[in-house]
This record gives sequence, structure tokens and C-alpha cells, in this order.
Amino acid sequence: MAVLRAVAAGAPRRWLRLRAPSPTGVRILSYNVLSPYIMEWYRRLYVETPTRYRRWQTRLPLVVRDIADQSPDVVCLQEVDYRSMANDLGPALVRQGYQGRYARRTSPHSCDGVAIFFRAPMFQEETRTQRIALDVADGVDNVALAVELRQQRTGTRFTVATTHLLFDPARSDVRMAQLRALLDRLPDAHPIVLTGDFNSDPVSPAIRYLTEGGHRLRFRTLYDDHCNRYSSYVAGSWRLVDYIVYGGGGGGAGHVDVQPSALLQLPMVLGDPRDARPLHPGPMHGSDHFPLAGDFQFQPVAGGAPLRSSA
Repeated sequence: MAVLRAVAAGAPRRWLRLRAPSPTGVRILSYNVLSPYIMEWYRRLYVETPTRYRRWQTRLPLVVRDIADQSPDVVCLQEVDYRSMANDLGPALVRQGYQGRYARRTSPHSCDGVAIFFRAPMFQEETRTQRIALDVADGVDNVALAVELRQQRTGTRFTVATTHLLFDPARSDVRMAQLRALLDRLPDAHPIVLTGDFNSDPVSPAIRYLTEGGHRLRFRTLYDDHCNRYSSYVAGSWRLVDYIVYGGGGGGAGHVDVQPSALLQLPMVLGDPRDARPLHPGPMHGSDHFPLAGDFQFQPVAGGAPLRSSA
């Protein structure tokens, strides 16, 4: 029997420290919250989920708790129903001190989209929120959202972006085209943290393109330990499809470097993943995805090396 660590019976997930923490660090969380519309459309994937756990009214407080438990400064969400953004999930996060931005899919028939929330006292929104359409093929209506923020305490500017790429397992070509379209639109003058559900495994062409070069942004992945680690459980299948990557910053002397100082560890399955069958959604989890999160430091660089603090 496989053993599922860190998620059984609501056990808390652990943080892994990568370097000394910074008092000006920024915690960024990414979470696919499983839209009620998507769950209904793909109901065949959730036949093992009891009816009460398929209801958004049951799942909503669990989703809000999953976010609040990690105390993020910036929250990136995928599969956010536009009605939930206006009526329940959005207001719940506003009450916790966040401001939110939202981008709905491009088709009028789709009800979900992506959202970015940030703590109002900590950040100033520098430029107009950028909504990026990823409708690169017929019948494709995915979007991305990018927000440029300035940290009030330090004056550091950085971009946070999130997206949800096409689900269809047979259309890896479309996901690659969507990723290219997104990267072409992201600015590179400041550091970038890109998050989302890319519906691609770590060795897929899209993720290799994202993290191994071939574009100007030089992204690195926060989660580079893929062994037995998973971010989603759907229809009896464990998958790693959610990512946080970071890079940009312009390069050269005087730019700002972004580095992670900690990460929220992904669930680990020991043994055959097919034998580990949690209830997702269920009494402890409001989505079929797990939230990802990392602490990031933004440090000015002079002469090709990060400036050292005199403190």
C-alpha cells in the first residue's frame, strides 16, 4: 500500500528553508481552486467524490483556509469562477486585507478565469494590469494575468503573472504555443514570478522550454525535486502540473535578482501512486490541486553580484 505523506488527515505540509530569511521577503502562493463550472463539465472525473464535497458551498471555506494557512503576501489563483470572484471567494480575500485583479477566459461561454491578489499595505500596483489572451487555436480561450507591483518598504518592482494552460492531454502543441505567446508578452525589465497550472509534466516540451532556455527570461523552477512529488490528484491519477518559476530582471549591472529562500513542500507518495487514493475534494481539501508557495528575495545586483547588506 502506498503511503501519502503531508496530506493524510489534514497533516500540515512542511516548509523547506533554502537560505536565510529576509525581513523584506515576499511569500507568493499559487492554487488551482477547481471551478464549480469545470467540475460540472468534467463530472466524469469526479464520480468517486461524494456529492457534498462537489458543492462549492462546502469547498469554499476549505479553499480559503488553505490560502490563509500559509499567510501569503501575493495569491495567484486559477479556475476562479467570475461569480465567485464577485460574491464569495473574492470578498473573503478582500476581508483578509488583499486587493484582487481578475481575467476571465475569452469565450463568453466559459465561466472561470485567473486572479491575482496582493496585500494592499505592502504593495503598490505600478502599471495597469495586463490581461493576456492565449486563444492561439480554434476553440481555445485560456488567459493569463500579469501585475507589476512595487514593494512599499524597499521600492523594489517585480511582476507576478499567472495562467492556466489548455487541459486537453492530446494538445501539447497548443500548450507550447500558449506558453510562447505568454512569454512574448511578459516584460523583462524587472524580476518575474510566473505561476499556474500548465497541464504539463516536468519533462514535457513546454516545461523544458520554460526552464531550460530558448527564450529571454531565463526562468528557474522553484520545485526542482520531482521524485514522487505531485500537485494534483484527479480521477485516480497523481500529476505534477502546477508550477512556480522565477527569472527576468533585465540582466547586467544594476538589475534586481530574485531568489527563493523557502518553499512549501509538495505532497510525496511513497510506493505505487495508484494505491494512494485521497478524497480530493474532500473533508480536508477543497480542490483537486494542492497550493504551491515560496518565499522570494529581491536583491539589487552591482557588477554581476548581489549587493551585500551592511546589517
